Amino acid sequence: MNSKGLTLIELIIALSLMAFLTLFISNQIRQSLRQKDKLSTDISERSKVNTALRIMEHDIKKAFNERDILAEVVQKMKEAETAQNSRNANNNPNNPAAQTPPPVPPPNAVPPPNAPGAPAKKFEYTAPPKLTGFLGSENALYFTSHNQPRYDKDSKVSHLMEVGYYLKPCPKNDTYTEDRGNCLVRSVSAHLDGRLEEGGNETILTDHVEALEFLYIGDESPDWVKEWRTDERGAAYSIGKFPRYVQIGIKIEKNKRKFASKTIAEIVLPNNLSPNQNTNNPLDGRPEDNNFTRDSFIDQMLEKPEN
Repeated sequence: MNSKGLTLIELIIALSLMAFLTLFISNQIRQSLRQKDKLSTDISERSKVNTALRIMEHDIKKAFNERDILAEVVQKMKEAETAQNSRNANNNPNNPAAQTPPPVPPPNAVPPPNAPGAPAKKFEYTAPPKLTGFLGSENALYFTSHNQPRYDKDSKVSHLMEVGYYLKPCPKNDTYTEDRGNCLVRSVSAHLDGRLEEGGNETILTDHVEALEFLYIGDESPDWVKEWRTDERGAAYSIGKFPRYVQIGIKIEKNKRKFASKTIAEIVLPNNLSPNQNTNNPLDGRPEDNNFTRDSFIDQMLEKPEN
């Protein structure tokens, strides 16, 4: 450099340095923007997965298993009557009076009600169809839950609902034109008809789902199992009984990036028939009373004297 200004060589060097610095800074800005987009996508996808898990966990937490207490009382009364008749027969095996058939009334004779010869009228109870249930497989789950919202206290809509979680191909529309793979769907029906795997209003919780996995464990199951059915197709430990815990796993793959999350949902009140009536488990009865169980309630009803 002289007193007259920059030489051509100095000017070329200065411009080269400026171009290099500009290119370096622009590359750094571009990489920062790409990293920001990746982080935003990761946060968005993880947020959708966590939201879906929270919804599923809340529904499973309030899973509802109906038990017909009156049917259980009638069954226990029949068992008690059979046992009493057996004891009477064993205690009086040689009693001729016990083996003498009752007198046969005349053909047209109608004994008055409550007469000694009148046949006792037995109480017959026909149980209504059971509308609650839990049908879970390795990658789908259908059950009844007590999580139906009621926005009006005087509404005639029940708190009960049939809810299902499963995968199905994501639909295409004007908003989503690209292939989104499988979607995690939540179906809800406020009408309980016992057909848990049919019908319901569908809502897409998240897309690009690579896998949806369920595991179940209960009081009598050997360990975590991949299937739990309360109907006649279920195992001995699951027929008529809800599991205690459900493990949920979701795997997402979007833009060659994979996300996975897992949680365990506890069913607060499975309302199962306990195999041991002496077991005082607060989850078998009212949460506020650890000494109360459904079986003890039935026993108390049977022990009450008749008026």
